[in-house]
Amino acid sequence: MESQSAFGNGGISDEGGLLGNSLLENATLSTSLEDNSAYLGLSQALRDGFATDPLATDLDSLINFQSITPLVSDSSSTSNINPDDNRRLNGNFNTNNLTTKDFLTGTTENTPLVGNNLSDSLTGVSTQSLPSNSESLTSDVVIEAANETLATTITQPLILTGPDLITASATAPNFASLNETIEFTWTVTNVGDTEIVGSGYGSEPQINAALSAALSSSNGWYDAIYLSDDQTIDGTDTSLTSTWTGEKLPLGAGESYTFTESITLPNTGIGNRYLILATDAYNYYQDETDETNNTLVLPIEITAPNLVIATATAPTTASLGQTIAVDWTGSNIGDIAAPSPTDWYDGVYLSKDSIFDQTDTYLSEQQRSTNTSLGVNSSYSLTENITIPDTNIGKQYLLLVADVRNQQDETNEGDNVFALPIDITPSEVDLVVESAILPATSAESSPVALTWTVTNTGTSQVSTNWYDSIYLSDNTIFDSSDRFLDSTWVGDKPPLAGGESYSVTQNVTLPNRTGGGKWYVLIVTDSYDYQIEANEANNTLATPIELTIPDLVVTGATAPLNAVVGGITPVSWTVKNQGAVEAAGN
Repeated sequence: MESQSAFGNGGISDEGGLLGNSLLENATLSTSLEDNSAYLGLSQALRDGFATDPLATDLDSLINFQSITPLVSDSSSTSNINPDDNRRLNGNFNTNNLTTKDFLTGTTENTPLVGNNLSDSLTGVSTQSLPSNSESLTSDVVIEAANETLATTITQPLILTGPDLITASATAPNFASLNETIEFTWTVTNVGDTEIVGSGYGSEPQINAALSAALSSSNGWYDAIYLSDDQTIDGTDTSLTSTWTGEKLPLGAGESYTFTESITLPNTGIGNRYLILATDAYNYYQDETDETNNTLVLPIEITAPNLVIATATAPTTASLGQTIAVDWTGSNIGDIAAPSPTDWYDGVYLSKDSIFDQTDTYLSEQQRSTNTSLGVNSSYSLTENITIPDTNIGKQYLLLVADVRNQQDETNEGDNVFALPIDITPSEVDLVVESAILPATSAESSPVALTWTVTNTGTSQVSTNWYDSIYLSDNTIFDSSDRFLDSTWVGDKPPLAGGESYSVTQNVTLPNRTGGGKWYVLIVTDSYDYQIEANEANNTLATPIELTIPDLVVTGATAPLNAVVGGITPVSWTVKNQGAVEAAGN
């Protein structure tokens, strides 16, 4: 007997010789490309029925796919495959094992055969999912008949239908600065032949009529933008933003959507870099016929301003405690303007060397606060009066530091320092209390008027402010045991040049319970050591004062010679103040 074979459009190979077996009098091996399946039929009429629905359960015959498992690519099965068609899948399948994670469990139906010289039942249909790396399908077909098992291997190319997302276009500036916010617009197109309908999370491709539905099922996906040093997305790239696309569904074949996002370029480096847009960025939410065409790369040059101290001037010599003027000019030598409203501070430091580090002494800072950008090659000038602190004498450096708080991102953070050498000399300021006027005698607890004169006996001008203080002491030495009476801010006296003086008059109240006698009023200039002086030991002047106090005595008293216990007894007495001053009340 001779079997007929019908190959449809698939070009099926019959490696096992099943088509010529005498037990299958009317058997026909056929393929249907419409649903990407192959089947064995028992007559031409039944074959036509299978071509419509190879998984039908009401046919008195069977198609047998015992299982489908991926193998390495079989070159013999690729003759009918267009290598330029990216929608085709790669790989073959047989019945050896079923271990690949891309598979879904298939369904098997057992259908008895009626007539046709076959006395035993045949195994039914097993349908498996198709992993996304296959270009053809190879299956072992096994038929069990009476006393004999027949087998063949059929191979057919597969054409996978489904959606395919590509980033069709994207626009962004090709030049931007660090921390600048730019607009990024992109368009994604479904170049596949299946609409993404917008339900479920999708699944892997399947070899059955549900193939297109499985691929087109999604609630949406993320489009993500990355900043990269190259044109490939990897773990070294910086994620800038991601956008959920669910609002754009359904997305039909050939349809597109467009998004625009504002993104801020982080301070991760300057130079020639790349913005990469990846649609379905995480390859999880949407299955596609081609997962390799989801990205689009835009080159971008990222730059920044560069702030430097172009020039600076200050005295080459200054003494401890001296106030000097420092002038400097800052410039932007970068490629773009230093943006507004980000103003910045320039700082002034005193250093033992020309290197700016944490060991340097902070002197002052000034804000560049015009609220306008500083253009390329533009400059600004600042002046600051600074006071030399109590530090080591000898050669040191004034360091002028542009953008000392790092408020501006720059192309070069290593050229912000300008060093000026300066020779620090001992202080030439010397404040001395030259004289004090006060009463020679006073009662305790009474107010007295004090007048004192302070002279700068040094040769340098005093520029800063200080306090003069008044104490009461039982000796001429100023120490912690003295009684504080008052202090006076002399901020209106500077500048005080060498040889110049000032005078202060102030009322103070003397304390009580002193015991009277000889005391000293101490006038202490610069009492809190605000000034650095050539001599700190001559700031105190002691002026004697005699404190007078009352002297109360009982001069007489009378009382009865006899008294009754519990009774009232009159007593009288006389008190006399025999001191030199009045005794106050209480």
